[in-house]
Amino acid sequence: MPDITVRWWSLGVLYMSRNGAAYLPDNHIVVLFGATGDLAKRKLLPGLFRLLAAGLLPREYRIIGSARKSSAMTEEQFRARVRDAVATFGITKPDDPSWPGFEQRLSFGMAEPGDTSELQAAVQRAEKEVGGSPRRLFHLAVPPAAFTSVTGMLGDSGLATGAARVIIEKPFGTDLASARALNRTVHAVFDESQVFRIDHFLGKESVDNILAFRFANGIFEPVWNRNHIRYVQIDVPETLSIEGRSTFYDATGAYRDLAETYLPGNHEAGY
Repeated sequence: MPDITVRWWSLGVLYMSRNGAAYLPDNHIVVLFGATGDLAKRKLLPGLFRLLAAGLLPREYRIIGSARKSSAMTEEQFRARVRDAVATFGITKPDDPSWPGFEQRLSFGMAEPGDTSELQAAVQRAEKEVGGSPRRLFHLAVPPAAFTSVTGMLGDSGLATGAARVIIEKPFGTDLASARALNRTVHAVFDESQVFRIDHFLGKESVDNILAFRFANGIFEPVWNRNHIRYVQIDVPETLSIEGRSTFYDATGAYRDLAETYLPGNHEAGY
């Protein structure tokens, strides 16, 4: 797919190294779309707090949760939700000394196509509190069907101007044609250098080990292909059901959600 540049990042990689050396990123305003969803609760919000506890967030930052009007909440409700998420799913718990400062930097701004005034006000308020010219980072932790509308909303609202970046979760389209169409929509608002397509599992050590085992091992690399492997068995030993995620799975499908995550190499397929 020469016309599609697919680059995968994780927040940890994005923030942890520059030219191989640890550093603190520039001051940031992080806007998390889908902040009331399952991915944010289980992975992203606990992960952000973990980055803070590890000393990897900027010196000055604000985290703004956002969702549609039907899922909107007050700032106090959002902070309570984040605390519960971190306590339940986080490696670092809210009893860590860094929690009070993290909590004070959380806010919420409702947004949906045609109605972004609350989010715009939240971003402007956060930037005034931080001072200077902080970068904006938009994380689209929303169902794939909403990628186009949220990207368009960012363009229409003017929030995507300046030193802004956007993180788009997988799956990036359902096939080559839809991936190309989504790419065109994203590029109408963001330059390719501003776009980060991520899978929150691909950066895990277990996946890295599989890739190294195959491609850095002269014994296995020549035979690890379709000519010598009869089948691949995927076991998902989870007790978690699709509770609260049925709408996502109805539109996306469990196979597409899981297979591109757990099969090494599928992240290059344009999803």
